[in-house]
Amino acid sequence: REFVENLVDNHVLGKTNVAGIRFDRRLTITLVQWNAKRVESRTQVKGTCWCASARIDGHEVAKTQTLEEPREVWDESFQIMINEDLSLVSIYLHEHIKGIDSIIAKVDIPKQKLQSNDVIDEWFPLHAVSDDTDITGRLNLDIEIYEEDGWNAKITVVEGAGFSHAGLFTLVTIEKNAISGENFHNPDTFDQHGDTVKKTKVFRRGKEPIWSEDFSFRKPTALQTTKLDKDGKLSWDKGIAPVFRVSVWREETDGKTSANVRNISCGTAIIPISTKHFKPVRTDALGQLRSQSKVISPGFPLSEWFALKPVKYQYPQEESHVQSMGDIRVKLEFSELALLSEHRYAQLEALLSKSLDSDDIMKSFVGMLANTVKNKDVLARHLLHHYLRKRMAFKFISKLVDSEVASCKESPTLFRGNTLTTKVIDTYMKSLGQEMLIVTLSPVILSKVIKQHVELEINPAVLQNPQRIKENMMQLEDLIAEIIGKIMDSVAYCPPNLQHVFHHIAQTAASKFPDASDTVRYTAVSGFAFLRFIAPAILNPHLFGLCHSQPSTGVRRTLVLLSKAIQTLGNLGRDKGMKEEFMRDLLLSVDASHSVRVRIFLDKISCKPSAVRIHIKYLLNILGIIVIVPPFLTIEDLHIVQPPDAELPDYSSLTVPHDDRVIKEGYLTKRGQGRKVASVMGVSVNGLKNMKRRYFRLTAAHLSYHKSEDEPPLDKIARGDILGVESVNEDALGYEHAFQIIRRDAILYLVAESAFELQEWSNTDALNMINSASRTDPLLVENTLTTLRDFCSNNRNMVSAFHPGVLTSKNVWSCCGCRLEHDGCRPCVKISSNKFPRVKSELWQNTVTGNEQIFQFAKLSLKELDTSVWEDAKEVTSVCAALDQAHQQHRRPTSRPGSKYNPITQ
Repeated sequence: REFVENLVDNHVLGKTNVAGIRFDRRLTITLVQWNAKRVESRTQVKGTCWCASARIDGHEVAKTQTLEEPREVWDESFQIMINEDLSLVSIYLHEHIKGIDSIIAKVDIPKQKLQSNDVIDEWFPLHAVSDDTDITGRLNLDIEIYEEDGWNAKITVVEGAGFSHAGLFTLVTIEKNAISGENFHNPDTFDQHGDTVKKTKVFRRGKEPIWSEDFSFRKPTALQTTKLDKDGKLSWDKGIAPVFRVSVWREETDGKTSANVRNISCGTAIIPISTKHFKPVRTDALGQLRSQSKVISPGFPLSEWFALKPVKYQYPQEESHVQSMGDIRVKLEFSELALLSEHRYAQLEALLSKSLDSDDIMKSFVGMLANTVKNKDVLARHLLHHYLRKRMAFKFISKLVDSEVASCKESPTLFRGNTLTTKVIDTYMKSLGQEMLIVTLSPVILSKVIKQHVELEINPAVLQNPQRIKENMMQLEDLIAEIIGKIMDSVAYCPPNLQHVFHHIAQTAASKFPDASDTVRYTAVSGFAFLRFIAPAILNPHLFGLCHSQPSTGVRRTLVLLSKAIQTLGNLGRDKGMKEEFMRDLLLSVDASHSVRVRIFLDKISCKPSAVRIHIKYLLNILGIIVIVPPFLTIEDLHIVQPPDAELPDYSSLTVPHDDRVIKEGYLTKRGQGRKVASVMGVSVNGLKNMKRRYFRLTAAHLSYHKSEDEPPLDKIARGDILGVESVNEDALGYEHAFQIIRRDAILYLVAESAFELQEWSNTDALNMINSASRTDPLLVENTLTTLRDFCSNNRNMVSAFHPGVLTSKNVWSCCGCRLEHDGCRPCVKISSNKFPRVKSELWQNTVTGNEQIFQFAKLSLKELDTSVWEDAKEVTSVCAALDQAHQQHRRPTSRPGSKYNPITQ
């Protein structure tokens, strides 16, 4: 049994409970910016734009929005769960020209580099590559040579992994050396060398091929000079070093006829034959595995994995060409934790609870962690999750606040550093205050600035028109006044738990600095509410869930000016923007108009909520249910008394028949499913005359359409029946702003009435669609379908390819001319990979994962700190020793060279 368990563990599978342990692997990828070099020669085509994507072992897991300028910033983050393991992370640069997506450059980052650093933030050089020449796959092969009436060889092509396409097959030869026989690896001439070249079947069922085919080579020329000495070692004549050459090919058809087949190389592996492949050495009479008279430990596999390489060097040799695609800045954070059973962390949790009983929490176990862990964000997230689960979050935050206030010597510096205290409260605000943030900023930042593409500049060095500067200044003042008004109205949405925290911060700061109590009780709270929450959300709305992607350059400049003004108000006028003289008048005017209102807001959110009136919308959105309030009960009657760590009331007893929360509704034009024929640009297309305007309603459960808003639905499409949501070429239907919903039994073609309406339906900010010059760009349409794709992203059997055209009267697709049965001519935009699912970076996470990460941090603290000065040092040492011992008892083998996720490279 032990042998079998170890043998299964050769590939280091995660999420399995072998010997009572499993792995939690996560990778956070942030695609920041592309710095182009000598790219002008590729930008001659008007409308060219770029985006970046990430793949893990050939599976696409992330893709950014497109940019029209190569020096723009994406700054988009994706967190990926690694269910098994990974071998290679590849970052790709895509070029879009007239709706065609092409890979033009890439950089590969092996797992070893990810493991060598906790956080990687580097500029990586991009190398030119195309979709056809991109090699990422690896092969699992088993090789034997044996003596039986001469020297013979046998190879088993077991399986493959890391490929980006289906339809794969392999060619196999045995050769005298690594530089001979390459010409035999040509699928077009395979039939001419049947005795020399072996070929597997074509695997069409997916990107992870399983062949399991054996090939025997009887008395090959390459082994004729093989000699076996008395020590059991093999040797050959001078100039001969036998190798197996295995090449992988992709069979691609145009979908019209099976005769039009194109074979594309997916890489080659060259495996030198050595003594370890000699069959008598590998097994003895008892059937034990041996290697040169040494028994191999149980679990050592018979086969090995090999990384594939290009048949020929794909990149140009000149250095200038190699670097021509510039550099890309990428941030990577890889976490790999071996998890024990939950009960084994009981002593560690007891230590965390004991820290709250310390007079100064920064001298306890928590203080040890805070003094050594550099990544305060991760530490804060795990600690806060633990104390939230134990319903001790307020006590934990209070202890941190007390310690930081006690150690502060000057009130202006209070809570201004990136300490554990500020990071914990930041995380707490982002977790509980999302509703408040949306209510406050969405009506102005999203609706009036981002969606309307408002670009305002008041710097005379950039804008030399005084009249325009004056107009922009007035418009900024109006926007700021509207934001402040929304902030004042959002007090009802401030969670009571957060009010308890703000109240404690204000009272503690005022007690510490009594001479400045009238000021410090406001600045201490505003340092979090304005400087760390509202102002950053205005500056980077895509990071706070206000929009899906980074706004354009001009809009970002407007957001910068608004953020600076709100930040100045949060500082209560202590800085008037003197560093930028052109901001002086604006900031003075804003401060004079709104400083009193800001203080009133700070008073309201930092008052102790002994009887808190909770806005009904806040409760309903958090609980995710529909409650019908009786006519005699008003919002003002909902009074809930909450202690600091209280949970929201339990409404589970309410009967909710089904979830009909409306995500989006409005009019769209629907193409019917009839047989009427019309002509578009000379092509006969089915059903075009049956275009009807219908009222669509997207809820949490289904998509329905009606004749009008008040009429019953004509049809309902369940979430599980949707297989894809993709764009449609303008010339296919004769309408702009068209898209398609791929169902199990049919395709539903829809047309939005304007680019703005399409954007509203998709709830994204593809701002370039507002410009008339880009309204017909199918690429931009493709970027606006995020919400509908999210709606069905968890469905099974989602299609992998689609047709951007429609079916003509001759049952061929207008986009590519393929027959009806052809699956698709363009790959679908994937929200997430099935093998490497994308997850949201939320506070709520697995308890065992958090405990294991804290344990790893504790081990680091013991190594770097003088344990004699810490009151909990002895207990921490004892707890870490016990957990270390548990890990040793259940330790699993690491990913050895030649395993699936650590393949042999040539």
